[in-house]
Amino acid sequence: LRACVYLKEGDTKNALADMKVASENAKNDYELYIAMYDTMKDNNLADEGKEFLNNALDNKCKTGEDYLNRGRIYELLGSKDEAIDHYEKSIEEGELRGNYYLGRMYFQADDDETAEKYIKAYVDSKEATSDDLCKIGELAIENKDYNNAIEYFDMALSLDEVNDKQKLFKNKIICYENLGQFDKARELMSQYLKDYPQDQEAAKEAIFLETR
Repeated sequence: LRACVYLKEGDTKNALADMKVASENAKNDYELYIAMYDTMKDNNLADEGKEFLNNALDNKCKTGEDYLNRGRIYELLGSKDEAIDHYEKSIEEGELRGNYYLGRMYFQADDDETAEKYIKAYVDSKEATSDDLCKIGELAIENKDYNNAIEYFDMALSLDEVNDKQKLFKNKIICYENLGQFDKARELMSQYLKDYPQDQEAAKEAIFLETR
């Protein structure tokens, strides 16, 4: 977007005008509305960015993906009940990614039991990508559920297409450290540094692990 250039130059007025034109032509392109909001938020203009999210809600849902994306928008707007309702409808319409977003929301609400139900449904669907499973594992880490986090990272690594193998390995090391399984952490760290010797932060962590 040209608006990004305006924002870098501090020209908020023209940036907003440019984005307004883009939003008027976006129609059902929910990703564009969300991208515009994220851009505004990153430039400390979240309130202005919410205008574009609200514009997206003028569109009607036709598919499960539409319900999913409207759920994402309601979540960004802080309307949790509406977000949950749309995620559930997306699942009813066959958009199984709704399970992931519901699981994430319930994790954040400290309702781990409900969260696990939705996450399990998404994982069992076989539609989860390595990125999805990595994010799910990181949610488990936030909830100090390190054993389940390792399972999710292993699932991601077992897929035919793995986007960020380095991050997945590093997350596994973090889990084993937090579990107090330092032998396993050292073993993984040794392999990690062979594969990614340029990671100086990990090299320092390896020295720490040798003292455990």
